Amino acid sequence: MIATALTTVPAPYIAPGLKHQINHIPPIRRAIIAIGREHGLTEQQVNDCLWNKSRKREIVIIRQTVQAMVKFLYPKISLKSIGLQYGNKNHATILNSCRVIRNIYQTDRGFTRRIDRILLNAEIMRIQHYFSDPIVSFVK
Repeated sequence: MIATALTTVPAPYIAPGLKHQINHIPPIRRAIIAIGREHGLTEQQVNDCLWNKSRKREIVIIRQTVQAMVKFLYPKISLKSIGLQYGNKNHATILNSCRVIRNIYQTDRGFTRRIDRILLNAEIMRIQHYFSDPIVSFVK
């Protein structure tokens, strides 16, 4: 849980009969919702974390995870565009987010399980290789 002024709410439940409707939500929005569930936050609270200038580790890891997932989901979008859209950051910050998240993913088992759950819940397992493959580059 995040120890900030953000209040936590229970994660929304998706009924099994409505599972097919999740495919109509864009992949990055599904990722943001899944990240929020992992941290006990709403989608709006995750978006607030993106624009929060806090350096608290809990906030930073959420922000970096979203930024890295956007780059992994949409590799053709420039780092600058991602930075402007997700937190008004420059390209170097997004590149650093990708590297940090990949390094933590490869070294911390708990974080690896958390990211895998996020990818599974958001139905975007296709980007998992970006986290574990050291050969994949972030910049073309």
